[in-house]
Amino acid sequence: MIYLNTRRLASCLCFLFWLLSSLELKAQYFNKSIDLNQTSNTGITIIPVDDGLLISVGSVCVLETTFVSCVGLLKTDFDGNVVWTRIIEGFKTPTANSMIVDGDYIYLAIRHNIAPLANIKILKLDMAGNTLEEWDLGATQENENPFGLLRYKEGFIIYSLLFPPDHEEIAWLIFTDSVFTPVHEVFFDEEDPAYGLIVSRDLTEVSDGNLIATCRSGSVGFAVGNITKFDSLGQVIWQQLLPLSESGSGTHEVHVVELQDGGFAVNGFRDQSWSSGNYEYPPTVFKLDADGEILWEYTFITPLYDRKRINNLHLAANGDIIGEGYRKFYRDDLERYVDCGWMFRLDPESGAVVWDRTLCDYRSPLYSMTFWDGVELPNGDLVFTGLYQDTFPNAMPFINDPNVWLVRLSAEGCLVEGCNEWTIVNPDGSITATEEALPINGRFVVYPNPGNGQVWIAAEGESLTGQRCRVMLYDAQGRPAKEENFQAGRPQPFDWGDLPPGMYYYLIRSEDGEAQSGKLAIIR
Repeated sequence: MIYLNTRRLASCLCFLFWLLSSLELKAQYFNKSIDLNQTSNTGITIIPVDDGLLISVGSVCVLETTFVSCVGLLKTDFDGNVVWTRIIEGFKTPTANSMIVDGDYIYLAIRHNIAPLANIKILKLDMAGNTLEEWDLGATQENENPFGLLRYKEGFIIYSLLFPPDHEEIAWLIFTDSVFTPVHEVFFDEEDPAYGLIVSRDLTEVSDGNLIATCRSGSVGFAVGNITKFDSLGQVIWQQLLPLSESGSGTHEVHVVELQDGGFAVNGFRDQSWSSGNYEYPPTVFKLDADGEILWEYTFITPLYDRKRINNLHLAANGDIIGEGYRKFYRDDLERYVDCGWMFRLDPESGAVVWDRTLCDYRSPLYSMTFWDGVELPNGDLVFTGLYQDTFPNAMPFINDPNVWLVRLSAEGCLVEGCNEWTIVNPDGSITATEEALPINGRFVVYPNPGNGQVWIAAEGESLTGQRCRVMLYDAQGRPAKEENFQAGRPQPFDWGDLPPGMYYYLIRSEDGEAQSGKLAIIR
């Protein structure tokens, strides 16, 4: 009897472990939008730590009725649940390379919104986001813009851009000790015909102890990608000028990642003629050898009204090249462009595409979402961060309110098993994997937002026309503030000017069950 009970107990335990592991497997992929309660939040850097994910966030804070840049930090667990957040007002984080993790500490390279006595500030934080130390660098008469921070040998390198009062912009490398005392500085003058501004995006230590840097130069009429290798003192070893475009495109930046064979993957773009029927500046990945010579390149050719952009590159544990960005394509039913997250995986030896995925979350009122950075977890899963637009702009200038977009996918780039080129999160939250982007009908536009309380609601798409609808407004504490009925079709006006200024949440329901929620800011 004891034997049978033990065997049954063992069977029950095995079943329980299998059930828990199955539940964990099914729950490990997610697609989340995280609001830091500011008017604009964009995840620009993601770093895995022992117990979760650390994200640096570019934000816009509201000081009374003024919108100013601020720095956000966000910590989540591996399921995307928020552990803590922090907002640092009065500063901005210029690039995705402004945050690093070194041991048990977080370091941030940030700059003041308005240039005070020192323009570059370095913060040392603990893993709960609390400031432990800070350092100011820079001269009072100059405007310095820190592009990033790198842990290097026994100290750090801060790479910045100078705007001296009597000179053009200058690239500036500051080699410091472990407490950010400068020990060596290197300057690269744009007027120097040899190299020019050679560091503006990435600066990375490579396997031989030297450094690799990227910069895109030029504008309309001419553009190149500068890939420069330095020694440990910042002296140039070699430079490769990638032939990006004769027409130029100011929206593309150049990033680099070292490959397992000692070469490098670099993103750029190529020219396509308008008459070809393809997008003019399709993104391209180049492979360079250890000396900077181009071995292969792969260009993502897309139709004229289907554009892709690479925002960053990183390396998978098996050596594959992972890239992320966005896909902008024209929707005939909306008569405008929409943005979706885009990611891909390339073989480093041949440049062949392993997979190419697009993720759209059509719960976004603006149909706008973008990946800015990504990482691979130890089990091979991929996590991407970026922005998810949750309000519609009121004409020009655009008034945006993105939230941090956080997505965890399988190593195949899938949110659901067996995904295809397109993964669509439908307005009701269901997920469709398909070979083509699905059209979507019937959404609402709420404007002006922010506004003074005189609000209009309009329906997009023919499917909602004539339907009876209800809008419910809640204050920041979730208490009901307004409730109105209307008929979808022409824009409907609502007078909510008697409400106190602040952030409100709205919920719109149509008679066919269509629902849309969002935020509405009322200011005076």
